[in-house]
Amino acid sequence: MVFRRKRFFIIATCLIAAAIVTVLCVGLLANEKKTTYDGTLVWQSEIEQEG
Repeated sequence: MVFRRKRFFIIATCLIAAAIVTVLCVGLLANEKKTTYDGTLVWQSEIEQEG
């Protein structure tokens, strides 16, 4: 009985770790990196001070 419970936790841990790795890899591969921007990058506080 103890071996079944221990085996269950080991398998569950491996499945969770595999799911996390899969999500991270898919997220990194699907993320398109932007190299150009539409506009000027400024801090929000600078915009508020001008207006």
